[in-house]
Amino acid sequence: SNLCSVILSAFNQAEPVPSQDDPELMGKYNQEYHADFHISYLKEIFKAKGQNYHKTRPQQAQEKHYLEQLLKRIQEKPEQMQTFRDFIEFCKSIKIKSSP
Repeated sequence: SNLCSVILSAFNQAEPVPSQDDPELMGKYNQEYHADFHISYLKEIFKAKGQNYHKTRPQQAQEKHYLEQLLKRIQEKPEQMQTFRDFIEFCKSIKIKSSP
């Protein structure tokens, strides 16, 4: 698809770019909103694995191992996915405050 060619060309650049390591730094390409690009990107990733992703039925993206891998990534690479890391820290703070 057209999105795949844009993604592949970005990843095949000679010089490393920050968005290769950090999906939060990816552009929105031909999408109106950044989130629309990420949904299209996620669909393409699942499609490449022979699976489907639907926003209303995320299926595999809801599985525990998917979240565990994201948590592992922000732990191993603290410079990446800062917004997601901030969200996780916020969730932890709520859990701590609501604990007896």
